This record gives sequence, C-alpha cells and structure tokens, in this order.
Amino acid sequence: MSEDLPEYSMPNGYDTMKRLLETGVDFTAVFAVSDTMAFGACRALREAGLRIPEDCSIIGYDGQYYTEYMTPSLTTVVQPVAEMARKTVELLDDAVKKKAPPVCVIYDAELRIRESVRKI
Repeated sequence: MSEDLPEYSMPNGYDTMKRLLETGVDFTAVFAVSDTMAFGACRALREAGLRIPEDCSIIGYDGQYYTEYMTPSLTTVVQPVAEMARKTVELLDDAVKKKAPPVCVIYDAELRIRESVRKI
C-alpha cells in the first residue's frame, strides 16, 4: 500500500486485489473490510477478466448508500452508524465529565444481499 493512500480507500482495495490476483491463489469470494475497498477490488477483478459474481463473489462492509448503485450492486454488511456515533459521543462525554470506566457496546449488523454474490 502506498503511504499516502488511506487504508480503507478504493485505490488500496484495487492495489490489494491486484496483488492477490498476481499470487495465482485460486479463490471464489472476497470479503472486503470496507465498501470503499470492495469498490476498488471490483475494478481489479473486472480488469483481470473476472465476472462478478459468476467468477468471484464480493462482499463489502459498512452499508454505504452507493453500494446499491454499483454494477453489480454490492452485497454489504450494514452497521447502525448514526446510533454508534451518538453512543460514542455519550460515552466520551461520560468518561470526561464523570471519569466513567470504559464500556463495551455491541451492535447488531445486517447483511444486505445484492447482486455481487452468487449462490453455490
């Protein structure tokens, strides 16, 4: 990864997928750690002549709105981002004002299955 690229960027997803393809490792699916990385990975797959999802299924993570408009539309894991942000601010405020102890909060996620995965 180039030092000036954000870790979860489209270019990083593209470069990472290109490196994976160069290894010759056989795979049928990719789970990207973010939707933006999945977007870049899709481009690298298409450039390599691979079809999504016929040759390789791909799933992103974040539930970004644009994933529905990609071709094919991206299967993604949706997080309750607004709720997570509100809770983060509340916990930080409590920690600063009341010296509250650290808290672990777990949120449910939702898998939105779209066109980028195939049934096997």
